[in-house]
Amino acid sequence: MFVVTLNIVVKSDENELYNVLDTINEFLDSKNVSEKFKLRLSMVLEEIFINIVNYAYEAGSEDNEIKIEYNFEKDPLKIIIKFIDKGASFNPLSNDDPDISLSSDEREIGGLGILLIKKSVDKISYQFKDNQNILTIEKNIKDE
Repeated sequence: MFVVTLNIVVKSDENELYNVLDTINEFLDSKNVSEKFKLRLSMVLEEIFINIVNYAYEAGSEDNEIKIEYNFEKDPLKIIIKFIDKGASFNPLSNDDPDISLSSDEREIGGLGILLIKKSVDKISYQFKDNQNILTIEKNIKDE
């Protein structure tokens, strides 16, 4: 198994999203990953990142960094991305998926973003360790 591990640390600020996406997409470009794959992954990364920005830290918090570790593995070819923050403990996987058969008027607010993420990745997990939220996603890289 061949592994490449890289890290990004940014402030919990929605303006940092573009730096994160650019960095990861540049890395994926170096691995000749398809545009379709990058677009799907970017959608997932944006949803996770913006949720952390909006909900993890209290307004005005000084210690509001988000660390993103990304690993590229072969056999099978995949990317593993961990989002690590020291915000309020929250497991986004603990809630039931929303009932998408209901109309938007009948459905409770929330949950669609995490459902989108679950359906877009091959594996997702959460842990709270050392006072940190760690959300990990894995996505196999296929010719798309």
